[in-house]
Amino acid sequence: MKKLDNRGLSLIELVVAIAMATIVIGAATTFLYSAERSYRTAEYSIDLQMEAQLMMEQMGNWVMESNYIAFDGAAGSNYLVLYKIPRDGVDPSTLDPVSKLGERKIIYIYGKKLYIKIDNETAPGTYYNEIKDGTLDTSFLTATPSEEYCIGEYTQFFTVTLPDGVSPDKITSINIEVGMHEGVSSQSQSYSVSNRFSVRNGICEIERD
Repeated sequence: MKKLDNRGLSLIELVVAIAMATIVIGAATTFLYSAERSYRTAEYSIDLQMEAQLMMEQMGNWVMESNYIAFDGAAGSNYLVLYKIPRDGVDPSTLDPVSKLGERKIIYIYGKKLYIKIDNETAPGTYYNEIKDGTLDTSFLTATPSEEYCIGEYTQFFTVTLPDGVSPDKITSINIEVGMHEGVSSQSQSYSVSNRFSVRNGICEIERD
Protein backbone atom coordinates (compact mmCIF):
# COMPACT_ATOMS: atom_id res chain seq x y z
CA MET A 1 0.00 0.00 0.00
CA LYS A 2 1.35 3.41 -1.11
CA LYS A 3 2.06 5.87 1.68
CA LEU A 4 0.80 9.48 1.49
CA ASP A 5 3.40 12.26 1.28
CA ASN A 6 2.65 14.57 4.21
CA ARG A 7 5.80 16.67 3.99
CA GLY A 8 3.91 19.83 2.68
CA LEU A 9 5.69 22.77 1.03
CA SER A 10 9.36 23.34 1.46
CA LEU A 11 10.64 26.77 2.46
CA ILE A 12 11.94 27.41 -1.07
CA GLU A 13 8.58 26.52 -2.62
CA LEU A 14 6.81 28.81 -0.17
CA VAL A 15 9.15 31.73 -0.94
CA VAL A 16 8.65 31.21 -4.70
CA ALA A 17 4.87 31.11 -4.30
CA ILE A 18 4.86 34.32 -2.24
CA ALA A 19 7.13 36.04 -4.77
CA MET A 20 4.90 35.05 -7.68
CA ALA A 21 1.78 36.22 -5.83
CA THR A 22 3.46 39.53 -5.02
CA ILE A 23 4.35 40.07 -8.69
CA VAL A 24 0.78 39.31 -9.83
CA ILE A 25 -0.79 41.55 -7.18
CA GLY A 26 1.68 44.35 -7.93
CA ALA A 27 0.97 44.17 -11.67
CA ALA A 28 -2.79 44.19 -11.07
CA THR A 29 -2.50 47.16 -8.70
CA THR A 30 -0.38 49.12 -11.18
CA PHE A 31 -2.86 48.39 -13.97
CA LEU A 32 -5.84 49.46 -11.88
CA TYR A 33 -4.09 52.63 -10.72
CA SER A 34 -3.13 53.54 -14.28
CA ALA A 35 -6.67 52.89 -15.49
CA GLU A 36 -8.11 55.05 -12.68
CA ARG A 37 -5.73 57.90 -13.55
CA SER A 38 -6.62 57.70 -17.23
CA TYR A 39 -10.32 57.69 -16.43
CA ARG A 40 -9.99 60.66 -14.09
CA THR A 41 -7.93 62.63 -16.62
CA ALA A 42 -10.47 61.95 -19.38
CA GLU A 43 -13.31 62.91 -17.03
CA TYR A 44 -11.64 66.24 -16.19
CA SER A 45 -11.02 66.96 -19.86
CA ILE A 46 -14.63 66.25 -20.86
CA ASP A 47 -16.03 68.24 -17.93
CA LEU A 48 -13.91 71.28 -18.81
CA GLN A 49 -14.77 71.19 -22.50
CA MET A 50 -18.49 70.86 -21.84
CA GLU A 51 -18.55 73.62 -19.23
CA ALA A 52 -16.46 75.99 -21.38
CA GLN A 53 -18.65 75.42 -24.43
CA LEU A 54 -21.84 75.96 -22.44
CA MET A 55 -20.48 79.18 -20.95
CA MET A 56 -19.45 80.42 -24.38
CA GLU A 57 -22.85 79.64 -25.85
CA GLN A 58 -24.63 81.49 -23.06
CA MET A 59 -22.32 84.52 -23.22
CA GLY A 60 -22.68 84.62 -26.99
CA ASN A 61 -26.45 84.83 -26.64
CA TRP A 62 -26.13 87.65 -24.12
CA VAL A 63 -23.75 89.60 -26.37
CA MET A 64 -26.02 89.24 -29.40
CA GLU A 65 -29.05 90.34 -27.40
CA SER A 66 -27.36 93.53 -26.16
CA ASN A 67 -27.09 96.85 -27.96
CA TYR A 68 -24.08 98.34 -26.21
CA ILE A 69 -20.81 96.72 -25.05
CA ALA A 70 -18.35 98.07 -22.52
CA PHE A 71 -15.17 96.68 -20.99
CA ASP A 72 -11.86 97.85 -19.64
CA GLY A 73 -9.84 98.91 -22.65
CA ALA A 74 -8.87 97.28 -25.94
CA ALA A 75 -5.80 95.44 -24.60
CA GLY A 76 -7.77 92.98 -22.52
CA SER A 77 -10.24 92.97 -19.66
CA ASN A 78 -11.38 90.58 -16.95
CA TYR A 79 -14.95 91.83 -17.06
CA LEU A 80 -17.59 92.57 -19.68
CA VAL A 81 -20.65 94.82 -19.45
CA LEU A 82 -23.63 94.28 -21.76
CA TYR A 83 -26.36 96.90 -21.94
CA LYS A 84 -29.87 96.96 -23.31
CA ILE A 85 -30.59 100.65 -23.74
CA PRO A 86 -34.25 101.50 -24.50
CA ARG A 87 -34.91 102.81 -27.99
CA ASP A 88 -37.87 103.68 -30.18
CA GLY A 89 -38.65 102.31 -33.62
CA VAL A 90 -36.17 100.40 -35.75
CA ASP A 91 -33.41 103.01 -35.78
CA PRO A 92 -30.81 101.88 -33.20
CA SER A 93 -29.57 105.46 -32.83
CA THR A 94 -33.01 106.70 -31.74
CA LEU A 95 -32.82 106.38 -27.98
CA ASP A 96 -35.49 106.96 -25.39
CA PRO A 97 -33.56 106.98 -22.09
CA VAL A 98 -36.17 109.13 -20.36
CA SER A 99 -39.29 106.99 -20.21
CA LYS A 100 -38.08 103.38 -20.38
CA LEU A 101 -35.94 101.22 -18.13
CA GLY A 102 -32.86 99.37 -19.38
CA GLU A 103 -30.92 96.27 -18.34
CA ARG A 104 -27.26 95.65 -17.59
CA LYS A 105 -25.36 92.36 -17.42
CA ILE A 106 -21.85 92.27 -15.96
CA ILE A 107 -19.79 89.12 -16.54
CA TYR A 108 -16.61 88.90 -14.48
CA ILE A 109 -14.14 86.51 -12.90
CA TYR A 110 -13.70 86.28 -9.14
CA GLY A 111 -11.31 83.75 -7.66
CA LYS A 112 -11.56 80.68 -9.87
CA LYS A 113 -15.18 81.15 -10.91
CA LEU A 114 -17.10 83.18 -13.46
CA TYR A 115 -20.09 85.21 -12.29
CA ILE A 116 -22.86 87.31 -13.80
CA LYS A 117 -24.42 90.36 -12.18
CA ILE A 118 -27.78 91.38 -13.69
CA ASP A 119 -29.28 94.76 -12.86
CA ASN A 120 -32.32 96.68 -14.03
CA GLU A 121 -32.53 100.46 -13.95
CA THR A 122 -34.44 101.93 -11.03
CA ALA A 123 -34.70 105.27 -12.85
CA PRO A 124 -34.89 105.74 -16.64
CA GLY A 125 -31.68 106.97 -18.23
CA THR A 126 -29.31 105.74 -15.49
CA TYR A 127 -27.40 103.34 -17.75
CA TYR A 128 -27.46 105.80 -20.64
CA ASN A 129 -25.70 108.36 -18.46
CA GLU A 130 -23.34 105.71 -17.06
CA ILE A 131 -22.16 104.87 -20.57
CA LYS A 132 -22.02 108.50 -21.65
CA ASP A 133 -19.98 109.60 -18.62
CA GLY A 134 -17.92 106.42 -18.24
CA THR A 135 -18.86 106.13 -14.55
CA LEU A 136 -19.15 102.36 -14.17
CA ASP A 137 -18.68 101.29 -10.54
CA THR A 138 -16.19 98.38 -10.63
CA SER A 139 -16.42 97.53 -6.93
CA PHE A 140 -18.03 94.24 -7.95
CA LEU A 141 -14.55 93.00 -8.90
CA THR A 142 -13.47 92.90 -5.25
CA ALA A 143 -16.78 92.16 -3.52
CA THR A 144 -17.43 88.50 -2.72
CA PRO A 145 -20.32 87.43 -5.00
CA SER A 146 -23.17 85.11 -4.11
CA GLU A 147 -22.75 81.57 -5.39
CA GLU A 148 -26.20 81.69 -7.00
CA TYR A 149 -24.72 84.03 -9.63
CA CYS A 150 -21.90 81.65 -10.58
CA ILE A 151 -22.05 80.63 -14.25
CA GLY A 152 -18.82 78.64 -14.43
CA GLU A 153 -16.43 76.83 -12.11
CA TYR A 154 -12.74 75.98 -12.55
CA THR A 155 -12.20 79.24 -14.47
CA GLN A 156 -8.50 80.02 -14.78
CA PHE A 157 -8.89 83.22 -16.79
CA PHE A 158 -11.54 85.28 -18.59
CA THR A 159 -10.37 87.80 -21.18
CA VAL A 160 -12.24 90.23 -23.41
CA THR A 161 -10.49 91.94 -26.34
CA LEU A 162 -11.35 93.72 -29.54
CA PRO A 163 -10.89 91.96 -32.89
CA ASP A 164 -8.03 93.28 -35.02
CA GLY A 165 -8.89 96.45 -36.85
CA VAL A 166 -11.92 97.35 -34.72
CA SER A 167 -12.05 100.88 -33.34
CA PRO A 168 -12.69 101.17 -29.58
CA ASP A 169 -15.23 103.89 -30.37
CA LYS A 170 -17.31 101.61 -32.59
CA ILE A 171 -17.45 98.27 -30.80
CA THR A 172 -19.75 95.99 -32.76
CA SER A 173 -18.01 92.72 -31.86
CA ILE A 174 -15.63 91.32 -29.26
CA ASN A 175 -13.36 88.34 -28.68
CA ILE A 176 -13.97 86.32 -25.53
CA GLU A 177 -11.46 83.75 -24.27
CA VAL A 178 -12.05 81.47 -21.30
CA GLY A 179 -9.44 79.20 -19.73
CA MET A 180 -10.40 76.28 -17.50
CA HIS A 181 -8.39 74.09 -15.13
CA GLU A 182 -9.47 71.16 -12.96
CA GLY A 183 -7.70 68.55 -10.87
CA VAL A 184 -4.34 68.37 -9.15
CA SER A 185 -0.90 66.98 -9.91
CA SER A 186 -0.51 64.74 -12.96
CA GLN A 187 -4.26 64.15 -13.30
CA SER A 188 -5.11 67.82 -13.80
CA GLN A 189 -6.36 69.12 -17.13
CA SER A 190 -6.49 72.55 -18.75
CA TYR A 191 -8.69 73.75 -21.58
CA SER A 192 -9.25 77.10 -23.25
CA VAL A 193 -11.73 78.27 -25.87
CA SER A 194 -12.15 81.59 -27.66
CA ASN A 195 -14.91 82.98 -29.85
CA ARG A 196 -15.81 86.20 -31.61
CA PHE A 197 -19.32 87.53 -31.01
CA SER A 198 -21.16 90.35 -32.77
CA VAL A 199 -24.11 92.37 -31.58
CA ARG A 200 -27.17 91.25 -33.50
CA ASN A 201 -29.62 94.01 -32.55
CA GLY A 202 -27.55 97.00 -33.63
CA ILE A 203 -25.25 99.22 -31.60
CA CYS A 204 -26.71 102.29 -29.95
CA GLU A 205 -24.87 105.49 -30.84
CA ILE A 206 -24.13 107.35 -27.60
CA GLU A 207 -22.28 110.62 -27.88
CA ARG A 208 -19.97 111.50 -25.03
CA ASP A 209 -19.63 115.09 -23.86
